[in-house]
Amino acid sequence: MGVGAVMAGITIAQRGRFEGLAKITAYAVLVGAIVLVVFTNTTHFEVAVACMVFFGIQYSLVGTCIQSLIQAVAEDTMRGRVLALYGLIWIGSAAIGSLVMGALSEVFGLSKPIAVSGMVCLVVFVFAWRVKEPIEAIIAKQQDRD
Repeated sequence: MGVGAVMAGITIAQRGRFEGLAKITAYAVLVGAIVLVVFTNTTHFEVAVACMVFFGIQYSLVGTCIQSLIQAVAEDTMRGRVLALYGLIWIGSAAIGSLVMGALSEVFGLSKPIAVSGMVCLVVFVFAWRVKEPIEAIIAKQQDRD
């Protein structure tokens, strides 16, 4: 995951613009869903390692893109507060999700809860795909204002 995370961070940093981040985020969530489903259904170590590289890419892309989108649309006076709340939700959700995944894994084994997580990612992708155009419009309006 670390190699993928570094690759994603460099890619987003080199872009230097906010346009298109909502679309990248939506596609990254889709990649995450596919990778989780493939990961849970493989018995080959090499495939599992490749899945983790791609998961690292998508995880970093989603995190970086969302944080950049928040910075692009938040009012200057509220940006710090909004980013603090985002950080709380991002870190807190991971902790709660780990607890839930651990509990479910005790009952169902590890692969089934991870596969369900992939399906949840598909639902999130559909939502992200639907809201990407309004988000891009808000970003364009913010860019025109600055």
